[in-house]
Amino acid sequence: MNGSAVSRGPALGRGGNAIALNAILLSSLQKIAETLPERCTTAQLMFFLTAAMHDLNDSPTTLTELREEVGPHVSRSLHTTYKVFLDGPRKRSDYECTTRGLGWLTAEADPKDGRRKLLRLTEQGRHVFCEAFA
Repeated sequence: MNGSAVSRGPALGRGGNAIALNAILLSSLQKIAETLPERCTTAQLMFFLTAAMHDLNDSPTTLTELREEVGPHVSRSLHTTYKVFLDGPRKRSDYECTTRGLGWLTAEADPKDGRRKLLRLTEQGRHVFCEAFA
């Protein structure tokens, strides 16, 4: 050694925290992925997670607002595919949930403006989200 020892304690601590956080995130995403249809995209998953976070924070949002929030790379095809998460009947049947959506989200009329449809977690959606991030 040349007498200028480098202390690695705090740096390893921060790196260790980042690694632990990544492990938690990966574990959570894996839990959600196990319940998703095989053809679900990353954009669709980002849509669900963002909608869930808004609802859990008591600030439900609309599809349009979510598309603006997640940006153009995520929102490109959401207008045609986000319904896989809704609780209503589906017209397309190219997912495992052929006649109905997964039922994780519901679109409710905004009590302040009936034209706006707020995306809210259903009990099932809340359960999936909370189980994944518990």
